Amino acid sequence: MTDEELLRVIEQASTDKIEDLDLSEQGLRSLPPESGTLKTLRLPHLNRNRIRDIASDLAPTSQRSLS
Repeated sequence: MTDEELLRVIEQASTDKIEDLDLSEQGLRSLPPESGTLKTLRLPHLNRNRIRDIASDLAPTSQRSLS
């Protein structure tokens, strides 16, 4: 999935106020800050991706760097 496609999916999911989003096996390497617009999301499926970067405003406080 390209970054542009991911942004479209996020925008639509936000508009539709979805609670469950399956992004498994999409070749994702990061989640953009726009993921923060998914206020109703309860269950993101991100299995089998290579996510190494999550926008700092999305990561749980315990996961954030203290530096």
